[in-house]
Amino acid sequence: CQRSPGFLQILVQIISEPQHHENLRLGASISLKLTVQNHWKPRRGDVYNLSLEEKEALKRFLLEYTQEADDKVAAQLSETTARAARIEWPGSWPTLFEALVNSIHQGDPLGTQRAVFTLHRVMKELSTKRLMRDKTAFAAVCVQLFPIARQLWQQRIEQLVGCLGQWVHASGDELATLEAQLLPLAKLTTYLTKILFRVVCRGFPRSLQQDAEGIPAA
Repeated sequence: CQRSPGFLQILVQIISEPQHHENLRLGASISLKLTVQNHWKPRRGDVYNLSLEEKEALKRFLLEYTQEADDKVAAQLSETTARAARIEWPGSWPTLFEALVNSIHQGDPLGTQRAVFTLHRVMKELSTKRLMRDKTAFAAVCVQLFPIARQLWQQRIEQLVGCLGQWVHASGDELATLEAQLLPLAKLTTYLTKILFRVVCRGFPRSLQQDAEGIPAA
């Protein structure tokens, strides 16, 4: 099926229509990830590879579709973005990080959480590349991302501490409301912490790591 013309478009259509059964949408998101893994980059003896038009359309979809309500489907899409980024960035996908940062700043709470998780997965994937040109490009983007990620992390830490302070003294409906806010906020803070870890420990040149260690704690 992965080699059938239009297969990629069918998967995207299934994923983007929430009326479909959750298992069908999850299966489509897994198939999408495997299609990217198996057919994005030409392999010796493979008679089918994704066309340039299919790749560009999928990259747009992955960056624009930030309102996925199902956590499992969203996780698969983030993983797909990371795998495509490993091959395409920076040469064929120079706007990747700019688009993710814009989604974080402009999105509603769900869109922000999805974009942050995708950024986390992309950073994790790119931090494992070993060619010098890839490491140099990753270091450059880490220097640009550090102040943005640190500011976001500090804001979410302050929100989390404030929410926990209210939660300790809350009861009844207020307690239920705060508990509903705490889990997504804690997850978001965790992802931002992991992003900062990779920015500083995997991307920064040694001299900048030492400078970052001297920055006062938020």
